[in-house]
Amino acid sequence: MTCKEAYDRYARAVEPQPCDPEASIGLAKVLMSMDQPEKAEPLLKRALQLDPTRAVAHFRLSTVYRQMGRPADAKHALEEYQRYKDVKDRLGALPPDASGTSPERQRRGGSWKIVKFPGIRSAET
Repeated sequence: MTCKEAYDRYARAVEPQPCDPEASIGLAKVLMSMDQPEKAEPLLKRALQLDPTRAVAHFRLSTVYRQMGRPADAKHALEEYQRYKDVKDRLGALPPDASGTSPERQRRGGSWKIVKFPGIRSAET
């Protein structure tokens, strides 16, 4: 797949799903490979607004800042990447819950999986 094809696919994914950090991160990655860090930066910032724990977004933002000649910002973003990566690594080391699913596996699409417990009413009901 060419960069242009990848760009078109991610752009189509971001448009109907502006709150999906994965789509924004993917489009930013393509823009970075097309040597367009100035267009990738706002996508990564948006992804981090949606989910500040996305370590990969911090890492890519660090790369963008480095490409743009902003070493202090690059260093800060890399520190944030390391911090969230360490947390993710520690969470991955936790034992599975009663359902047999580790905390990291429960995380999907920027939000935690909602678990229903029999006999307990949620605030929605």
